[in-house]
Amino acid sequence: MLFSQGRYDGAVYLCGYTVEQERCAEHDRSGQSSPESPMTEFIEKFHRIEKEIAAEKGDLVLFALVEREGSGGKWDLVVSASWLGENKVPTLDYLSRKVRSVLDDDEVLSLSRIVPLDPTEEFVRDMIAYAGREGTDELRDIEFHGMFLVRAYLLTLQPDGHREDERRAVREGDRSPSAPAREVAARS
Repeated sequence: MLFSQGRYDGAVYLCGYTVEQERCAEHDRSGQSSPESPMTEFIEKFHRIEKEIAAEKGDLVLFALVEREGSGGKWDLVVSASWLGENKVPTLDYLSRKVRSVLDDDEVLSLSRIVPLDPTEEFVRDMIAYAGREGTDELRDIEFHGMFLVRAYLLTLQPDGHREDERRAVREGDRSPSAPAREVAARS
């Protein structure tokens, strides 16, 4: 993964800086999954964001909230899709606007950064494989790619998401798949 390898150019802090803040007391940190819990509401808002993004831009391969050890209770939003492209700045601007349009200020402050990843990244492939083997979309207290993950909510796990983007492009008249999609298709 980019940030575990010290390649911070692909990861960015939400709004361009880190806001130091204690863990949001209003989020349910107990692990309870009652329908009324603030954490459940928080995750539902990300489901809404994910659906809006997929409807506007195309399928996502991975859309996850990840809490790393030492992150002060803050979340990384990990997004992987074939349409992300090489230049991450417009993508990060778009994703930040989507997040800010749905979350309230306290919820935005509970995010550390948005991490856009190509579907071919080892972290993305391994996360999908691991979740598939475990049969879960929620991970707790695991070592993964050299990081200790306190929790991870895998809201979208769609290893073939790039193929739907290609089908959509063909329907819209672009007969050639994008370069990242070609790379993934060649590996499949």
